[in-house]
Amino acid sequence: MPIITSVTASDRDAWLRLWNDYLTFYASELTDEVTALVFARLAAQDGLHGACAL
Repeated sequence: MPIITSVTASDRDAWLRLWNDYLTFYASELTDEVTALVFARLAAQDGLHGACAL
């Protein structure tokens, strides 16, 4: 059974691989600063929340 958890800093490497594939699929490019901001918002405990299925 999958386990759903909040995104944490330790998820960054796995998330980054998925993020880069997403950007490639949509033929998009973003700066490293924007990528860092998106992940920071997903891993934050206030505002936007991200979740991981393990």
